[in-house]
Amino acid sequence: MKLLFCLCLAVPLLLPAASRAQSSAPSIDVTAPTTAPPTLDRWVERTGNILSNRLRYPTILSGPEEGIVQVKFACSDSGAPAGIALLNSSGSRQLDKAAMRAVQRIPTLHPLPAGIGAGQNYVATILFATTQASYNRQIRDLRRQALDNNARFARRAGGPAMAIALLDTPDTPRAAN
Repeated sequence: MKLLFCLCLAVPLLLPAASRAQSSAPSIDVTAPTTAPPTLDRWVERTGNILSNRLRYPTILSGPEEGIVQVKFACSDSGAPAGIALLNSSGSRQLDKAAMRAVQRIPTLHPLPAGIGAGQNYVATILFATTQASYNRQIRDLRRQALDNNARFARRAGGPAMAIALLDTPDTPRAAN
């Protein structure tokens, strides 16, 4: 696809030079800048970084809680997250609210990757961990769950699901894809 795209861009650049050689009349060439949509990997990385920057580990009087929250959302025509809903709770109301607020704070999901349109549903899987051991355990659980889900989708003749997985620790929010 990239080669075809590059050839399409190169051909219009060569044609005006050939037409100028044949005619002495002045011409004005106008080219609109084009940008290719991001790859799915780049989009997930960019969106994950935005989400990580918007995520705040809640202050809980009984001490920090840990858990995995899954938030479902879509992309509105304007690019803002829409239809934000809690898909799977961590068991902590504060962690669930923090995850949903972080998704609400994403300014735009645009530009979307090629082939993915507005209205597509997304799931952000957000990990709240206070230790590396807890993070490793949660990642192991998520990988096992993903393998189970992919096997179930394969049996139904569907494709694998896409997800954004994030880690936020009290000190350093960072994306883990």
